Amino acid sequence: MMFIDGRRYDGVWDDTAILEAMERPFGVRVGMASADFFRWAAPAGLVLILATFAALAFVNFGGAATYAHWSETLVGFRFGAFTFDLTVGKWVNDGLMALFFLIVGIEIKRELVNGELSSIDKAAVPLLGALGGMLFPALIFYAMNRGLPTAHGWGCRCRPTSPLPLAS
Repeated sequence: MMFIDGRRYDGVWDDTAILEAMERPFGVRVGMASADFFRWAAPAGLVLILATFAALAFVNFGGAATYAHWSETLVGFRFGAFTFDLTVGKWVNDGLMALFFLIVGIEIKRELVNGELSSIDKAAVPLLGALGGMLFPALIFYAMNRGLPTAHGWGCRCRPTSPLPLAS
């Protein structure tokens, strides 16, 4: 059994075929790695949804104090005099959310380049839906707050995170 670039090689066992498999262009290897990653990312989304429901159940059925204490626990590392520590809540909000949006951005790019959104005809409805998902909450907020000092807060409602599921 032979592995090339982390994948099991099931091809012909002559020198030319093995060398061709080993010397694939960089773009082909990146494409294969990203395909493997997205096969992994879909089940990870299901785990994320299940973890969300488990956390909601835990907090709402008597675990709120434990959760609050746990989310304020400091986690980090020390290197000599340098200390870097954040609360668990900060690690989740700043670190894992950045990773989440990186994955979402990569998936959207993949769909725009090679997938279901690669032509303007296929992409028009999701893009208009995403645009509406950002603009309509801002317009509703502004309409309800027009003439008030809070009217300038419409930008808080115009965030791109809400329509991401629609766009992706």
